[in-house]
Amino acid sequence: MNRSNDTLRAQWIKLIGITIVHFLTDTLAGMYPAVMPDIQDAFKWDLAKANLVFGILIIVCNAGQVFICNLRQRNPKPFFLQFGICAGTAICFLFFLVGVPGAFYIMCALAVITGCGIAAAHPEGLRAVHDLDAIGSPISTAVFMTGGAVGFASGGLIGSFFVSQFGLKGLLCFAAPAIICVIIVYSLNIRLAVEPSAKDSSQPLESIDNKTTIAFWPILWMAIASTTASVILVFLLPTRLKEFGFDRNFGGFSIMMFGMGGAVGSLVWSVIANKKGQLAVASISFFLGVPILLAYLLTFEHRPAVYLLFASGFCSWAGFPLLVSISRKARGLTLAMRMGLMVGGTWGISATFEMLLVYLAKPLGITVNTLLYFTPACFAIASFMGLMIMIDRRKKGFQQI
Repeated sequence: MNRSNDTLRAQWIKLIGITIVHFLTDTLAGMYPAVMPDIQDAFKWDLAKANLVFGILIIVCNAGQVFICNLRQRNPKPFFLQFGICAGTAICFLFFLVGVPGAFYIMCALAVITGCGIAAAHPEGLRAVHDLDAIGSPISTAVFMTGGAVGFASGGLIGSFFVSQFGLKGLLCFAAPAIICVIIVYSLNIRLAVEPSAKDSSQPLESIDNKTTIAFWPILWMAIASTTASVILVFLLPTRLKEFGFDRNFGGFSIMMFGMGGAVGSLVWSVIANKKGQLAVASISFFLGVPILLAYLLTFEHRPAVYLLFASGFCSWAGFPLLVSISRKARGLTLAMRMGLMVGGTWGISATFEMLLVYLAKPLGITVNTLLYFTPACFAIASFMGLMIMIDRRKKGFQQI
């Protein structure tokens, strides 16, 4: 990879700028679940139909990263970073479709465009982070991932506020971030790390010693379990809260609390992981969040229970960035493919699973409240997977990661 000649201070400024871009990009995906009840009312759709549009958006924006991550590998100048955020605003124009024949299919097309935009921005964002060699990898990764978590969580609150003030046309407020992101990228002269060519990918750029590295695929499955938990919670919680009579703003605020807890937790746990080991800390954090989340699900009809979401996010969500950091030097595939699968493929698979659950819920008589209990179950599975990986490595005499 190419290396930046910037000073440490300059690299921190760039990292903050890239993180802001990540934050603003992910608000576009995060706003939809919080305003989904309003979309259902405006278009007279049931939950499954409204959820399908969001499912398409999430699947495209995550699965698309797997395909886009290998494009422009030899070009250090960003393009998809700016283009992506601009294309990502397409879904914000959905209010024009109210009362229009075939609105559902047009909105699905807007969801595809938005998903492609969000997908395009992420791989180049990660490559920009990789170029900042003066900052420790776990720290830069945690900061960048935190920006996305806060953005996704805040998108719901921001969207809820503007929809409550101006109706669905209030979503046009998300068009402003596109301009801000383009200005940030050009004003900070953001550059991208250049991937090694295919013929060099087998060279010892990263250790291939089985005793000091870890296989990628088990980490990927562990990540999928954790992202599935987060997706189910974020997709369905606002709908469940509305059933209890809470307004849309509280639904957005609840999602933000979970995301903000994850953002703070990812930074705190990354410091601990630097001393105790990333895989062990990720497994512990997933496990500690389970009882807190169960306590929330048993009491969330009471407004103060929302603060349990912050504590749950602080533990459970915070383990995911550690898995992303581990995968950067894992065995298997190229760095670009590992990053694409971890920050894109995981969420796409999780969204597909959530859509399947929603469609099966009605014929099977499963309520939204019951579906939410899949969240602590999936976090527990992720923790168990991490424990099994560590036990296997210990039996083989391998170094813990």
